Amino acid sequence: MNLPNTLTVARIGMIPFFIYFLLRGERMYSLGVLCLAGLTDLLDGYLARTQGRVTRLGSILDPVADKLLVISAFLILPTLGPSDRPREFPMWVSVVVIAENLVIFVGWFTLNALGYELVVTPRPLGKVNNWLQVLVVIAHLAGFIFARLLTYIIVVTTLASGIDYAVVGLRSLDRNRREKKRDRQRVNRLSETSRR
Repeated sequence: MNLPNTLTVARIGMIPFFIYFLLRGERMYSLGVLCLAGLTDLLDGYLARTQGRVTRLGSILDPVADKLLVISAFLILPTLGPSDRPREFPMWVSVVVIAENLVIFVGWFTLNALGYELVVTPRPLGKVNNWLQVLVVIAHLAGFIFARLLTYIIVVTTLASGIDYAVVGLRSLDRNRREKKRDRQRVNRLSETSRR
């Protein structure tokens, strides 16, 4: 396992600590873990690209790590809040974010398990949306005054990113089907030629 993949695995290993500190209400500790995870995300991507260490394992682990971290944060955020304003994070926003992440991940995994070799590379809008989601978590944990505004902005970017991934996924699925159809036709023609 190369260094970028090791960093990605380390990021996945940070998630239980992030969850633990969040559930205990230790916002600053959970914020520190989140920032450290963000740094490893930047570093593993940079190393993979600049040193030519992009691997299939890394292309799978990296988005999995991102989605696990985001889903964990948005599952717990609605339960947090100052004593005078409990549950300040809207549950419906968490539902939107978690649903988008799950649909993309489960859809990709299911189609690949069914034999469709879909390679959905990170989309620019998806990367921006992912970082905005992380920024929202940081803003809420740190108590920034713009946290509420950012929360509603990510609803728009999350829906737009979900639609973008759906369109790309459907196009990739259609292309995959056409390629498999051409392969079957080619095999049939070769079979007919060999029988003559």
